[in-house]
Amino acid sequence: MASILSRALSYPVKIENPYVYKTKAEVIRPVQTQLPDAIPVSTSCWKNARLKKPATHCGACIPCYVRRVAIETYGADPTTYAEDVWSIPLSALDEDHDGRRNLVDFAEFIRRFETQTSAELMEEFPELYSPVFDAAKVVAMYRRFAKEARNVLSHYPNALAIL
Repeated sequence: MASILSRALSYPVKIENPYVYKTKAEVIRPVQTQLPDAIPVSTSCWKNARLKKPATHCGACIPCYVRRVAIETYGADPTTYAEDVWSIPLSALDEDHDGRRNLVDFAEFIRRFETQTSAELMEEFPELYSPVFDAAKVVAMYRRFAKEARNVLSHYPNALAIL
């Protein structure tokens, strides 16, 4: 994008993302400490436009799971979720329930970054070979996220059971 803009504007443009190697919890920490009222009105959910009030997030999609980890890393989550999949026994959810499938995938992602070597992760996630990113920094960030997620999920025995 920087290259396209530089050509179009005939001016060198540099785009930086200061958050690329940070977990969502690391990104929102300043918001939680300096502007906590922004957390309940922020949006992360894939389905939020289709939810019935008072729910603002579905509670079953991966962005909702990442949001919960980020917020609950520092305390209580004020978000109104339509469903609290983490508090429901997995066996009580149908096998094709989106929240169940997403939780299993989420747990698998966490487990991989907790247990696999960097070489194994590079093999499994070829997008880590992008010249745009420093793969070692991305892997380190995902390992920190896995630690945050496990810590938060430890408060939800039903969700932790699949890890």
